[in-house]
Amino acid sequence: MVTKEEILNEIKNKNDEIQLEYLEKLLKKETNPLTRKNAFIIMGDIFIKRLLWMTAAKAYLDAADSAVSELDKKELFFKSGELYIKAGDLFGAEEAFRKCLVNTQRRDIGTVQDKIIEIHVSIAKEFESKRNSTKAIEVYKRILGLNLASEKANEVKDHLAKLYDRIGKPFDADKLREQKISKEEIDAEKKRKQQAVSADNILRDLGL
Repeated sequence: MVTKEEILNEIKNKNDEIQLEYLEKLLKKETNPLTRKNAFIIMGDIFIKRLLWMTAAKAYLDAADSAVSELDKKELFFKSGELYIKAGDLFGAEEAFRKCLVNTQRRDIGTVQDKIIEIHVSIAKEFESKRNSTKAIEVYKRILGLNLASEKANEVKDHLAKLYDRIGKPFDADKLREQKISKEEIDAEKKRKQQAVSADNILRDLGL
């Protein structure tokens, strides 16, 4: 087994190509899962530095597959999903996030789902800031397919409609605005969630 510190010492002060060559040779002969996980992470970080998002995403996916603990797998699959979004591969991101949730404890599912939504929104805004409306639109469309609260879904639809207007697609913009959820439906959804939380609290108090 080669430790992470040993790997980093071996590649220290070397250029990216030599570092990657060393890591590839190490992965060909090393079977220890911890060593393989660390090697893939270091490799992924080199690709991130070079803005090679797709290659970095695959490296983190391999790191997650090599990991043993559920916590490691969860975090590494999440990172892979984030990188796949940056690469514009939303299907790859969806699969990585699915694996992330598979390795998430049931009580944490909601929190992780919220983080998945947040990272999509963050990267969509990043695309917008770089004037890449087409990629931003694709990410926002994918966000609408996630487990969104109705109020949040309306916010995304409004934002997406503005982007459609910006790129000269008023028909698509109007269609989205027509699909917005009514205030009455939003209020009803909030009420159902409050009732569900109250019921959970009662069951918890009863020790059930």
